[in-house]
Amino acid sequence: MRKVFGVSHQTLVKSIGVTYQQIHKYERAENRVSAAMLVRICQSLKIAPWRLSVPIFTRASE
Repeated sequence: MRKVFGVSHQTLVKSIGVTYQQIHKYERAENRVSAAMLVRICQSLKIAPWRLSVPIFTRASE
């Protein structure tokens, strides 16, 4: 998700206060993201948490 919004690992790490390794584990679904952490990530990406449940990309034919 951070890549879609053009946010680097380093920027996200500084913004939400976790390690590079933790972000990597979140992105690979190796660790679960708590609700509180999800809110912090969304704040960093400047999106509402509900947007994560809406598809970002749709096919042109739809």
